[in-house]
Amino acid sequence: EPPQRWLLHPSVVVAMTIYELKDERDRTFAFEVAVPLGGRRRVSSIVRRIQGVKITKAPRFLSWFREETFCEFELGQVKFQAQEPFGDNSRYWIGPEDAAWHPEIDTVIRAFTG
Repeated sequence: EPPQRWLLHPSVVVAMTIYELKDERDRTFAFEVAVPLGGRRRVSSIVRRIQGVKITKAPRFLSWFREETFCEFELGQVKFQAQEPFGDNSRYWIGPEDAAWHPEIDTVIRAFTG
Protein backbone atom coordinates (compact mmCIF):
# COMPACT_ATOMS: atom_id res chain seq x y z
CA GLU A 1 0.00 0.00 0.00
CA PRO A 2 1.53 3.35 -1.04
CA PRO A 3 1.98 6.06 1.58
CA GLN A 4 -0.81 8.51 2.04
CA ARG A 5 0.25 12.11 2.60
CA TRP A 6 -1.73 15.11 3.76
CA LEU A 7 -1.65 18.52 2.08
CA LEU A 8 -3.37 21.66 3.24
CA HIS A 9 -5.84 23.02 0.76
CA PRO A 10 -7.09 26.61 1.24
CA SER A 11 -10.28 25.35 2.87
CA VAL A 12 -9.85 21.59 3.37
CA VAL A 13 -7.24 19.04 4.33
CA VAL A 14 -6.76 16.74 1.33
CA ALA A 15 -5.21 13.27 1.43
CA MET A 16 -2.90 12.62 -1.50
CA THR A 17 -1.74 9.12 -2.27
CA ILE A 18 1.65 8.89 -3.99
CA TYR A 19 2.66 5.88 -6.11
CA GLU A 20 6.41 5.93 -6.72
CA LEU A 21 7.69 4.51 -10.02
CA LYS A 22 11.12 2.87 -9.80
CA ASP A 23 13.84 2.19 -12.34
CA GLU A 24 15.94 -0.99 -12.62
CA ARG A 25 18.26 0.34 -9.86
CA ASP A 26 15.29 0.88 -7.49
CA ARG A 27 15.46 4.68 -7.78
CA THR A 28 12.26 6.68 -7.97
CA PHE A 29 12.23 8.35 -11.41
CA ALA A 30 8.58 9.44 -11.49
CA PHE A 31 5.38 9.08 -9.49
CA GLU A 32 1.65 8.99 -9.82
CA VAL A 33 -0.68 10.92 -7.59
CA ALA A 34 -4.37 10.28 -7.05
CA VAL A 35 -6.33 13.08 -8.71
CA PRO A 36 -6.58 15.76 -6.01
CA LEU A 37 -9.43 18.10 -5.21
CA GLY A 38 -8.95 20.90 -7.71
CA GLY A 39 -7.56 18.52 -10.34
CA ARG A 40 -5.09 19.75 -12.92
CA ARG A 41 -5.03 23.33 -11.64
CA ARG A 42 -4.22 22.08 -8.14
CA VAL A 43 -1.26 20.07 -9.49
CA SER A 44 -0.03 23.14 -11.37
CA SER A 45 -0.31 25.33 -8.25
CA ILE A 46 1.72 22.80 -6.22
CA VAL A 47 4.41 22.71 -8.93
CA ARG A 48 4.46 26.52 -9.08
CA ARG A 49 5.51 26.65 -5.39
CA ILE A 50 8.70 24.64 -5.97
CA GLN A 51 11.68 26.95 -5.55
CA GLY A 52 13.57 27.36 -8.83
CA VAL A 53 10.84 25.85 -11.02
CA LYS A 54 9.91 27.41 -14.35
CA ILE A 55 6.48 26.45 -15.69
CA THR A 56 6.54 26.25 -19.48
CA LYS A 57 2.98 24.97 -19.95
CA ALA A 58 0.02 25.28 -17.57
CA PRO A 59 -3.45 23.74 -17.83
CA ARG A 60 -5.70 25.54 -20.29
CA PHE A 61 -9.45 25.97 -20.27
CA LEU A 62 -11.01 22.52 -20.80
CA SER A 63 -7.54 20.93 -20.86
CA TRP A 64 -9.06 17.73 -19.44
CA PHE A 65 -10.96 17.42 -22.70
CA ARG A 66 -8.08 17.89 -25.13
CA GLU A 67 -4.65 17.52 -23.50
CA GLU A 68 -3.01 14.44 -22.01
CA THR A 69 0.07 16.44 -20.95
CA PHE A 70 -1.36 19.41 -19.08
CA CYS A 71 1.65 20.85 -17.26
CA GLU A 72 5.30 21.12 -18.28
CA PHE A 73 8.02 22.60 -16.10
CA GLU A 74 11.76 22.81 -15.67
CA LEU A 75 13.75 22.32 -12.49
CA GLY A 76 17.47 22.81 -12.96
CA GLN A 77 18.26 21.37 -16.38
CA VAL A 78 15.50 18.74 -16.21
CA LYS A 79 12.19 19.03 -18.10
CA PHE A 80 9.21 17.51 -16.28
CA GLN A 81 5.63 16.78 -17.27
CA ALA A 82 2.34 16.16 -15.54
CA GLN A 83 0.03 13.93 -17.56
CA GLU A 84 -3.30 12.26 -17.32
CA PRO A 85 -2.68 9.05 -19.27
CA PHE A 86 -5.51 8.13 -21.62
CA GLY A 87 -7.27 11.41 -20.73
CA ASP A 88 -9.58 9.77 -18.19
CA ASN A 89 -7.68 8.34 -15.28
CA SER A 90 -7.83 8.31 -11.50
CA ARG A 91 -4.13 9.24 -11.30
CA TYR A 92 -1.79 11.81 -12.77
CA TRP A 93 1.73 10.81 -13.86
CA ILE A 94 4.45 13.28 -12.88
CA GLY A 95 8.03 12.81 -13.99
CA PRO A 96 10.84 13.86 -16.29
CA GLU A 97 10.24 14.16 -20.02
CA ASP A 98 12.90 11.51 -20.71
CA ALA A 99 11.43 9.08 -18.11
CA ALA A 100 14.89 8.60 -16.56
CA TRP A 101 16.09 9.11 -12.99
CA HIS A 102 17.21 12.61 -12.02
CA PRO A 103 17.92 13.71 -8.42
CA GLU A 104 15.51 16.65 -8.90
CA ILE A 105 12.58 14.22 -8.67
CA ASP A 106 13.02 14.22 -4.88
CA THR A 107 12.28 17.95 -4.77
CA VAL A 108 9.15 17.46 -6.87
CA ILE A 109 7.92 14.60 -4.67
CA ARG A 110 8.49 16.69 -1.52
CA ALA A 111 6.25 19.40 -2.98
CA PHE A 112 3.41 16.86 -3.16
CA THR A 113 4.05 15.12 0.15
CA GLY A 114 4.61 18.19 2.31
